[in-house]
Amino acid sequence: MDRNNKYQCVSCAFYDELEALATYYKTVNLTYRDENEQEVKVQTQFKNFKTVDGAEFVILSNDHLIRLDKILEVEEV
Repeated sequence: MDRNNKYQCVSCAFYDELEALATYYKTVNLTYRDENEQEVKVQTQFKNFKTVDGAEFVILSNDHLIRLDKILEVEEV
């Protein structure tokens, strides 16, 4: 988990979009920045959400945590 950078809150609209994708088990193409600030692209599903030390994360189908402010793009498949 990336706790080195200060978390930047995401908009409620963006959070609602992610939550809807999780609720309906939609498969998505996800682009995000990893802990080394490298761009990563994966096809996955969102399982749930979690807050750790004030930062919000999405839990992917492989149980990997992605900090919401590191997400660059989400596209439903």
